[in-house]
Amino acid sequence: MSNWHTLNNSPTVFVFVHGFFSNSIECWTSDCGIYWPNLLNEDPRFKKPSVFLANYYTSPFSNDYGIKD
Repeated sequence: MSNWHTLNNSPTVFVFVHGFFSNSIECWTSDCGIYWPNLLNEDPRFKKPSVFLANYYTSPFSNDYGIKD
């Protein structure tokens, strides 16, 4: 399910869309355990941006997704 990792009044919004055969946790977590959405929120250069995680089901047998989805 897609959801906001961080939602606030910031004029900056980052949208993370994972790839095939992945999800919003595994795709954006490094091998050493750093989660990219958290990294953005902690970086003072971005001044606490809003972060949206676009998550969708994917597998070799998942259906096609259209624009509406």
